[in-house]
Amino acid sequence: MTVEEIIKNQMERCSNVSNKVFSLTSIKDERPPYVLYVTEKSDEVDDLDDGTGLMSEDFSIYVVARSVPELVNLSKIIRGLLLSLRETQTEDIYVENVTVKQTAPDDRARETTFCSRVYDLHIDYQEV
Repeated sequence: MTVEEIIKNQMERCSNVSNKVFSLTSIKDERPPYVLYVTEKSDEVDDLDDGTGLMSEDFSIYVVARSVPELVNLSKIIRGLLLSLRETQTEDIYVENVTVKQTAPDDRARETTFCSRVYDLHIDYQEV
């Protein structure tokens, strides 16, 4: 299982967006609420001598809802689910640390019937 699969599965545990979590390139005509994600960067963490075996991945997470109250509630659930990955292990991956930060004010599009919130997700992990 990849880190991308782990975060997708974790976010789909939220009943409001079960089967409505998509990579940015795979969304097509979906009605809110839903969650989009995109991988921004993946690197091995280095120390002064060499690689440490610790990997890091950064994602952008877009939570999209029909109203501000729905957005606030859904964002709180998604953020909590992502943070709960800290110090968990699957068959292949041990997640050491997780940070989730909101990157900008909520977007309340006037011309459309949705609003959104963007998070930066950073995950440090080791392959086991």
